[in-house]
Amino acid sequence: MNFNLSAIGFIETPFEEKYEAPRQPGLEGIHSKSVIRLTPGHRYEQALKDLDGFSHIWIIYWFDRVSGWKPQILPPRGSAIKRGVFATRSPHRPNPIGLSLVRIEEINGLEIRIGDCDLLNGTPVLDIKPYLPYVESVPEAASGWIGSNLTNGEVLPVWELEWSITAVKQRLFLERAGLSGFSKKVAQVLSSSPEPHPYKRIKALENGLFQMAWKDWRLSFRIEGNKVQILEIYSGYLKGAEQPELHRQFRETLFQA
Repeated sequence: MNFNLSAIGFIETPFEEKYEAPRQPGLEGIHSKSVIRLTPGHRYEQALKDLDGFSHIWIIYWFDRVSGWKPQILPPRGSAIKRGVFATRSPHRPNPIGLSLVRIEEINGLEIRIGDCDLLNGTPVLDIKPYLPYVESVPEAASGWIGSNLTNGEVLPVWELEWSITAVKQRLFLERAGLSGFSKKVAQVLSSSPEPHPYKRIKALENGLFQMAWKDWRLSFRIEGNKVQILEIYSGYLKGAEQPELHRQFRETLFQA
């Protein structure tokens, strides 16, 4: 049986690529503001009546940048074990429909300004529903394979990050040069699970070291107990890099080994 769906609007967010979007909005220290813009000419102004009395809404949307589906996937959280797609929030689904809970900041005409969300910029919105805590909040619910990483429903970092003096100098150099979001992304990925994982772009090197890739930059680290020691940042310059001049400057400094 086939169904026809039409977007009721689109969302504007700061996230253009999937690696930029938080996996647990607000809980990872990444906060943002976004806007749902409903399509004019469909009487959606009337449909929004009374929604301002709710603090949160469910957004139902379409994963428009995903092609095909996978019965089993490697989730970004946890060890590199394949899980059934229906036991995950992966976008690689038979029908690429997503569901996100967000906070309403303001409703103005056909615009709904919302707090932290994990959607990519331009994602088509299919529907909006109010969140009802008295029927939809189940604190005692089991969390399946994710349960060991949860406490009170919140993902807790279990790995302590330690930056070497060299890595701190390199990071400051890049941030002052305008490479924003680098340290936040490193903390987001490595504090939750630093083991090799293709989605996290982490791989094992020689001599017990590991490498994490972010955009066209790389960093090396080692794991000691529950501590991640970040040793050095590398230019992973490839043809078509976003900021080739920054890569050149970085390579010319004394920071680059």
